[in-house]
Amino acid sequence: MRTSNSTFNVLTLVLFAIFLSSHSVLAQASRDQKSNSQTEGKASILSHFVQHGLSQTNKDPSLQTSLYMSVGPQFRIGLWGSNVSYEGLDNHILIKIPVELKLEFNKDVNLTIAYSRNQYYKSHIRDGNTTTLQLNVFDYLIIHELESNWEGTETKSKYFAFNKSFKLSTGFTWENQLGYTVLSVENLQNYFDLMTAIAGKSNNLTYKFSVTATSTPSQFNGSGDVFGILSVGFGF
Repeated sequence: MRTSNSTFNVLTLVLFAIFLSSHSVLAQASRDQKSNSQTEGKASILSHFVQHGLSQTNKDPSLQTSLYMSVGPQFRIGLWGSNVSYEGLDNHILIKIPVELKLEFNKDVNLTIAYSRNQYYKSHIRDGNTTTLQLNVFDYLIIHELESNWEGTETKSKYFAFNKSFKLSTGFTWENQLGYTVLSVENLQNYFDLMTAIAGKSNNLTYKFSVTATSTPSQFNGSGDVFGILSVGFGF
């Protein structure tokens, strides 16, 4: 039954993408065409890597890099990597291969449909994939994710989040996100996570200080506590 539901979800996303693409292409044709082969990359150093409120580096620093190649104005494929650390597991590196389709309806509204293959080294117990929908309306962002192997438990999860950014001054923004994770793991409760951050940008340099927390930290043995994170990155 779970395999059938997963297949249905994937097929639904594909059909949804095809339907929206047929409408988006008409709007995109009136814009200046981008290069058929355009690359962009980023490297960041973080004091702590946290995802959906949970530590991915056992509270240690993280170095993350990414490289994306655009194929036409709407589609891009990439490679993303970070060091990771989990108690009791021999995992040191996470490599993601993301594929994204961005549908722009106008300058204020767009939808991104993404799929990522997640590969861990050395242990492969956490390997899986993530399917994501991101609807951006003005400065509001709505996120829905389907995870095939949540935290290496071999169970699926669903993630819903609402993100809002406020411009504070030139080069500075205040970003806030409230998320909710629906779990299929026995003896674990669904939980909320909260992230608030002050982010700045100067030329190609970005920096951010963020605070994250979860609604049920006691069930995560320290990996879902309140964390303060400092990150610095640059694009190339």
